[in-house]
Amino acid sequence: MPSTSKSQKLNIFKKGPVHRSLFSNGASALTHYAEGFNGAKVLLNFIAGSAFEKIDQEGMAHLIEHLIFKENESNLILQLEYLGAELNAYTYKESVCFEMSCLGTRLDQVVPLFLECFMQLDFLDTQLLKEKQIIRQELKEDKDDHEGQGIEFIFKKNFNQAYGHPVGGSASQVLKYKRKDIEKYYKKYFASERTSLVVVSGNKDFDGARALQAWYRKFGVKGKNKKPYRINKNKK
Repeated sequence: MPSTSKSQKLNIFKKGPVHRSLFSNGASALTHYAEGFNGAKVLLNFIAGSAFEKIDQEGMAHLIEHLIFKENESNLILQLEYLGAELNAYTYKESVCFEMSCLGTRLDQVVPLFLECFMQLDFLDTQLLKEKQIIRQELKEDKDDHEGQGIEFIFKKNFNQAYGHPVGGSASQVLKYKRKDIEKYYKKYFASERTSLVVVSGNKDFDGARALQAWYRKFGVKGKNKKPYRINKNKK
């Protein structure tokens, strides 16, 4: 068997500076320049995961993730894929995340589209019904995921309701949610002070803060004298 050192050549990227920008509305942006990295990783993170759900809101964050990550009339997801971007989304206990991989040279093209796609909640009632059915099927299939079920069981036995309930909630509860319930949760927890944009690439000319600032200006999102939200794990 050939040695790893001879059969594989690992790409080692030079760590560059990390620029952190804080906005008056509480949002933050981090841009990490990695010299020698031809690609780019972009992460849009909202501190809005299942841990913030009350008993009558369980599964809400995951449902909103589905409603944001969908194709619409503007075909933004399709446009991003045509430009070579790969997209993904997931909900954790503390965060709802949207991520993108692309070429570093295309950041100026794709990041504005990425933000426009995932920084807004806009859905039709027919789309809500469709996503509810998709989630019901996901939750059914999750019962065959023994590792995932085991992890949720550990959380249930060792934590309170906030961390103890499943990220996806229950199908019966998710099916009951109305538009007003969803919009209320979104407005409170997907707020600017809970928002962060992270960009890692070898494109030294791209600045994630400028991209986020341009989006806020374009869509008129305001808010002053807000500090970034910080999770207090000691809070009951």
